[in-house]
Amino acid sequence: MTPSTVARPLAREPIAFRSRPAGALDPLALAAAGAPGDFRFYLRGGGLELGGSGAVAVVEARGEGRLEALADGARRLLGRVKADPDAPPLAAPRLLGGFGFADRGRPRGGPGTPDWTGFPPARFVLPARLAVRAGGETWVTAAAGRGEETAGARTPPLPPACVSDPGDPAAFLLGVAAARAAIEAGALEKVVLARAIRARAGRPIDPFALAGALREAEPRCCAFAFVAPGGAAFVGATPERLVRRAGARVEAFALAGSAPRGATPGEDHALASRLLSSEKERREHALVVDAVCAALRPLGAVSRRPVPGVLALAHVQHLFTPVEAVLREPAALAVLDLAARLHPTPAVAGTPRDRALAFLAEREGLDRGWYAGAIGWVDAPGDGDLFVALRSALLRGEQAWLFAGAGIVAGSDPEAEWRETGVKLGAVGRALGLAPAGAGGVA
Repeated sequence: MTPSTVARPLAREPIAFRSRPAGALDPLALAAAGAPGDFRFYLRGGGLELGGSGAVAVVEARGEGRLEALADGARRLLGRVKADPDAPPLAAPRLLGGFGFADRGRPRGGPGTPDWTGFPPARFVLPARLAVRAGGETWVTAAAGRGEETAGARTPPLPPACVSDPGDPAAFLLGVAAARAAIEAGALEKVVLARAIRARAGRPIDPFALAGALREAEPRCCAFAFVAPGGAAFVGATPERLVRRAGARVEAFALAGSAPRGATPGEDHALASRLLSSEKERREHALVVDAVCAALRPLGAVSRRPVPGVLALAHVQHLFTPVEAVLREPAALAVLDLAARLHPTPAVAGTPRDRALAFLAEREGLDRGWYAGAIGWVDAPGDGDLFVALRSALLRGEQAWLFAGAGIVAGSDPEAEWRETGVKLGAVGRALGLAPAGAGGVA
């Protein structure tokens, strides 16, 4: 399918922005105070906190090659932007957005299927108002004539939710068995199976209240919220960076292999040690490290830790290896170009990639939408930070669909993989007040 790119600027002339310091403004508050039917966005990760509202222009792309097409559209759009010459780099205009797992969505299924209307395969927005905070300093940047309110709105408390559809454990366990059979036959080395549960609250779920709760509960994760036209929202707290570019320097994460946290420091240490020494978990992790390095190596010098470390989150811990590169030709490769080379990694799809994707299309039975895609920002020089959209939920009114996946390799135990997805579902589930394990496997 030939990629198609649509850039929809809301003004023909160059777009001028003005910036000013904003004291103690919380970027989450600026995003939350935007008009309910308008674009709104929040992200805290990589040392920055951003909140945006209103849309000056939109770039969308779909089809094979969508990320390269998106990168080209972003360059052309940002080339029309006139930044405030007196503002620091922190206040530079940025495009905010993300892209889905696949280059086009799956057809909608029956009742209970996640409804991804409003989330095309790739969309980035030039916000009318943007607050950026880093190192105790906050700046607000606004398009000329679009207002510069500092937003003091308070988000309502989260209503407690209950699981209305826990998904089909039998289908997931059969999927794991089929994946193991394909691996044993030599067709796959790894495949990542995802599942979703559906929850319902007594009133519409506020995406920024949820993002704020996740920001507090998961300080080592990237908390995010993307509100699409029509009000549906994609919210989460992901531990995984896809790629960051800062000039010639590039960083990506290899994150694969999981274990729960312990109830005591001793139990926690024992679980981490078991994770580090597990042949199965180390093999799963190595597949991701090797794929990330292979994607970046043709572009410049690549370096990585010789052995993985452990990234400990609130209720789960992962094997973790950062991979760094120095680009030979940084001007030719914006962060979205790098994302096109990396996505989807074996951490969210599997390997070999094409066979894993074919397996998922046949066996998973789930429209992932933006789950396991990416969320983040890009700027005019081509720098940016994109995070893999994990530990997340699609919100639509009173309903929420929560997503989680598990990597299947030789030796994977179906029941253990089911429990692992329950632990991962708990990241958002706890913030929504869902009951622990037993209600759809949310721990």
